[in-house]
Amino acid sequence: QRDRMIEDTGDSITQATTNLGLVMERLQTAQSLEAFIRRIEQEIADQKLAENDLRSTLKDHVGQRPEDMDKETKDTLGQQATYQEKLAERTDQLQRDMDTTSGQLQKSDASSAQVLKRAADMTQSLGISQSQSNAAGEARQNLGSQAQRSQQLAVSGLEKVLGVLKQGQNEILKKLVHKLDELDKCVQLLIQRQASHNCENLTLQNKPIDDELKKDAGTLILTVGAKSEIGSMSASQEQTEHNTRDVITRAGDLPDSTEIVSMLTRAAEKMVDAITTLRDEKLPQPERLAGAYDPHQVGALASLKEALKLIAKQKQKAKDDADDAKKEDIRQALMEVQEGQRTKINGTTTRAANVPSLPDGRLEALITHLPDEQQKLIDALKKIGEDLQTLGAVEFTSANDEVMSTMGTVKDLLTRLQVGKATQAEEQAIDDELTAMIDALKKAPDDKDRYEEPDKPGSGGSGSGGKPRMPSEQELRLMKNIQLIINHLTAIADGNQDRNKDVTRDLSRRQFRLRNNLDQIIKALGAPGIGPEPDPEAIKNLPEVNGTDKVDDVELTEILLKNKNPKDDLTQKIFALVGVRMWASGHLLQEDRPGQTTQTIQKRIIANLDKLIEMAHKDQKKGRGSKPQPGKPGEQPTGDQAPSAGGGPGQPKPNGTSPANQDVASSASENDAQLKEMLPALARTMFPTTPRNVPETIELRDERVLEKFANLVRDYYIMMAKDTSTSPHQR
Repeated sequence: QRDRMIEDTGDSITQATTNLGLVMERLQTAQSLEAFIRRIEQEIADQKLAENDLRSTLKDHVGQRPEDMDKETKDTLGQQATYQEKLAERTDQLQRDMDTTSGQLQKSDASSAQVLKRAADMTQSLGISQSQSNAAGEARQNLGSQAQRSQQLAVSGLEKVLGVLKQGQNEILKKLVHKLDELDKCVQLLIQRQASHNCENLTLQNKPIDDELKKDAGTLILTVGAKSEIGSMSASQEQTEHNTRDVITRAGDLPDSTEIVSMLTRAAEKMVDAITTLRDEKLPQPERLAGAYDPHQVGALASLKEALKLIAKQKQKAKDDADDAKKEDIRQALMEVQEGQRTKINGTTTRAANVPSLPDGRLEALITHLPDEQQKLIDALKKIGEDLQTLGAVEFTSANDEVMSTMGTVKDLLTRLQVGKATQAEEQAIDDELTAMIDALKKAPDDKDRYEEPDKPGSGGSGSGGKPRMPSEQELRLMKNIQLIINHLTAIADGNQDRNKDVTRDLSRRQFRLRNNLDQIIKALGAPGIGPEPDPEAIKNLPEVNGTDKVDDVELTEILLKNKNPKDDLTQKIFALVGVRMWASGHLLQEDRPGQTTQTIQKRIIANLDKLIEMAHKDQKKGRGSKPQPGKPGEQPTGDQAPSAGGGPGQPKPNGTSPANQDVASSASENDAQLKEMLPALARTMFPTTPRNVPETIELRDERVLEKFANLVRDYYIMMAKDTSTSPHQR
């Protein structure tokens, strides 16, 4: 019996190895699609640059024959034509590479192969490289308009190919999320079955079953009863082992599933060991049950639960990638709207306003089409708004609605043939908000912090499969951009003594809207929000208002030193402070007070948002870049991978930790990290060095320090050593 099981296990591992080979090919596929997208984006950017350069060179030589040009212009034109020919060669190579890669992936990933094949065929059928070659020849002959038409055809064709690749990538990501959902359900069922086997074993041993194990078993706990016997449990355990092997095969069909397959394989091996022990007739039944339970059945359950965590991370990453792709599409759509607004609406309005006087009917003829053009842009933003809602992007949706409302105002003004300062101010507001949205949607560089340790399993943070602790970095960046617009307009209002109070009231509305959006976003993460509206007297308590010189130091003292409980959420305190400041800004603007106090508060809002953006960036890096360590084959899981039941019922968990303790430790570590960042300013405020206390402080450096404060004390002495303000010459 054991030999048969070993043989089956060997076959399964061989199959898993084969699947892993396919996994690597699929991983290369995903990277290939992304690489081709980047190559085409670069080709489009370079082609547009070539078009601009050619236009700049030829603008003063329209209609001139090449032989009549000066040598410098002819040389420049020759260089640009040569570069255009290189772009044509690059496009040809790009088409060949996509075709070749498509053939290589035909067996391992038909979907991706089809996407690349469609893109390659489209590149050829549109004659993109031919258009680029034509542009080079036309440039050499100083046929400027024809050359630019050929260049525009090339750009248009490349953008269509890019659209095919991006659409294909999005479809693949959607399918991946669906398959991971199915795999998630399968592993949950395996956990439920394995937990029921563990419960049945403990029942046969007459040992208690802890609540966590009962929860894992779910409704299957009802099947465990007094009639349980070792033979039926062994057969049921064998069926679970076969089911696990089937799931391993399904997992192997997914990209980047090496760790998932490894963890599931470990679980299956533990199940085989448990079955072998249960069927060992040389041992008495109590020893067979005890030996099968720990470490084998306990280890199998722990490995399955770790596999479930890995699947959750994979699923979140796939969803994040799909969201990123959608956000990039939205960013491109917003850029098109902005370009249309600038060229079709704003530019025409400015030209019409700059003409001193126009004959009767001439102004109407010049701008009569603008309201319809403005409505087209409003309709485009409506479609973008629908996409933003599917992403749950609260601030982006709100900003999009604000732009549409302002566009509606411009449309009404243009319908009444008003092209003056009021209309142009509204048009500028549209451009500013669109720029804020576009900039915020730019993907932040995935920089590596060399001092940052990789996330550990179970350490909290967004990568643990639960909700993220922070709003998205992009939402916060947009909030900062919108706040900067409010700050700028507040300063302008302050400088205009003849201002209409409606101006500051509108700024107040926008400030309160921003605060409300922040509150909604935080509550959506399961946090309490930024708190109720404060009392107007709270404005006087802000350090920047009450005349405190060192605002940063006071803020650190208020937030950090009062954050004594490790479970207190430091992030929530910063959000609450932003909420108070946004309310104060809105309240003062409502009272038509855009002066220095309001502007100082607004500057502190920006400083707070900068800190939150930095924290969100680190939080998102944790969720995306970290991978739990599965350990070596044959080793017992440790830490989070350790069996939930420890060495048996009633025994403590490994390392003596519980989820609650881990949460406290995680929160404490985060607070220590925040404190370390702000240590220099805080230390100078709370523990200033003087000629009298420096020798005593230095002597204390060798005193025993509580372990939890060791790093902070060490950093304090390092700061003292580096701080020139405490050098002997300055004391």
